[in-house]
Amino acid sequence: MNLKIFPSNRARRMIAPVALLLLASCAQGPRLTLSEQLQGKPPQERTEILRLACLNEADYTTMQKKAKMQSYNSRRSHMLPNTQETTRLKSICRSMTASMKDRQATEASRATLAQQCSAEISRDQAGSNPANARHYQRMRQICEEMTGQITNTHN
Repeated sequence: MNLKIFPSNRARRMIAPVALLLLASCAQGPRLTLSEQLQGKPPQERTEILRLACLNEADYTTMQKKAKMQSYNSRRSHMLPNTQETTRLKSICRSMTASMKDRQATEASRATLAQQCSAEISRDQAGSNPANARHYQRMRQICEEMTGQITNTHN
């Protein structure tokens, strides 16, 4: 029985271009900003884009903590619970999404949500690493887009 484990030269020459083609198709282009993603979208699609952006951005601190644990080769990093900041921001995100979907929502209720979001960002930003400034800027922009109110945060 003569089994060949390694492919022939001809097969290797065919595998390489196919592998390169697959890798090239997986490459991502430049990432769109939130404003570019929202541009010209209908209200339902805007709501969904903002909902996902808000929940993803709320996960920022938990993801940072998990990445730090993984760098120390911790096998338990995937079991790390959400941080308190993440939990509070996700709750606000859900409230803002409900407000966006509710056509009866008043300006006062949206202003209250914007104020809650602003207070949460300011609270978390106070004891935070200055390197996280982009995270707080993105979160502020999301809050403003979702509530239609300007959020006053301390930068």
